[in-house]
Amino acid sequence: MNVAQERIGRYREHMKFREWLSNVTKDSQGEIAEKIGVSRRTLQNQIYRGPRIETVIDISEAYDVNPVKTLIDLGFLNPKWAIPSRADREAALGSATAEELATEVTRRLRAAEATDENSPDKPPTH
Repeated sequence: MNVAQERIGRYREHMKFREWLSNVTKDSQGEIAEKIGVSRRTLQNQIYRGPRIETVIDISEAYDVNPVKTLIDLGFLNPKWAIPSRADREAALGSATAEELATEVTRRLRAAEATDENSPDKPPTH
């Protein structure tokens, strides 16, 4: 990669960050910096040169935005890592309460029934 391509890449990266930031909040750079505990100058440098991952995560958390989705959107994380593995799903199921499991099963059964009722193949019930 030559110097010009590198500069174009950095420019796109910082523009993507600026666009994301403007979609997250209308707060000023000073307000954002204060909210995440950095100086305004530090934030400005990252807006201009490209953000640090820690800053992206801090801003996401401060403005109640999913940090994993943000890291994917800004190109810091491959989307494949956001998909829970089988082991992750099993761990989540193992930590769910009986009530949470029952609620989810009920929700899925109702959704399946609603889909079946709207199916054109289903004979009418009288």
